Amino acid sequence: MVAWSRWAAVQWPNWFRVLPSSTCMAICAIPWLAGLIQSIIEHQFDWFVPLYFNPERYGMDSDWERYAANGTDTYYMVCNVVLMVLPFPLYAAALMTLFRRQAEKTIKARQRYARGTPPALLSVQRQMSIETRLLVPCIINTILFVVGQIFISQCSKHGKWMNWAVMVVFTANSLVNPLLYLFFSSVIRKGVVTACRDRLTASAIYDYELRSSSGDHRCSLIRMNRDATINSQLNRIQASC
Repeated sequence: MVAWSRWAAVQWPNWFRVLPSSTCMAICAIPWLAGLIQSIIEHQFDWFVPLYFNPERYGMDSDWERYAANGTDTYYMVCNVVLMVLPFPLYAAALMTLFRRQAEKTIKARQRYARGTPPALLSVQRQMSIETRLLVPCIINTILFVVGQIFISQCSKHGKWMNWAVMVVFTANSLVNPLLYLFFSSVIRKGVVTACRDRLTASAIYDYELRSSSGDHRCSLIRMNRDATINSQLNRIQASC
């Protein structure tokens, strides 16, 4: 779904930019509902051997002989291969669309301005750089997902510490995505730095005034800080609406 959303944002930018929130929620709900239905259906068959958490092994466990003999291992392997391969054609299509669009805009800009490197050409190159940086974190995250799936499928039966490492790799996929966006997106990076700086500055001033004030003044400062926090949150909500 992430790969499809990146491809759709590149292929139809105007349509994707004005999607209503209800449509976005429905799009996000589709893979969750598909996974839920798949899980319910697969548990109805006798050949399916479920996994369960075993604290003694620090990870997932099962009847591994039945798991391999009844076809559950093959079933999971096919599903994992499909999920690992499917995003890459979508990312490739998105990159091809970006390169083709940049080539067309560059040709038009050079035809319009035959001398030097005009501002229009610089704008085209800058826009291409921004869109590419938005795709790179998704591609890296998909590669890490593929590596994690291979690691999980090959190492989940070999001892409790290997099982523990598998669980760490599995949960690390959720941590990598925000870190990648923080690294590649200057807008997100500046927003995080500004928010942290404002919070630290306000906290330092508030702590100094709180320590150097009397009891009644201290209670007044606490109420003022609470009211200021509430008003700030309300202003942000109104601005976003």
